[in-house]
Amino acid sequence: ESIADLAEYAHRQRTGPNPLHQFLKND
Repeated sequence: ESIADLAEYAHRQRTGPNPLHQFLKND
C-alpha cells in the first residue's frame, strides 16, 4: 500500500467505531 492509502485507511478507522483507531492513532 502507498502512504496515501495508509493515511486514508487510518482516517477511516479514526472516524469509525472500529477499536483499531486507537492503534492507528498511536502509530
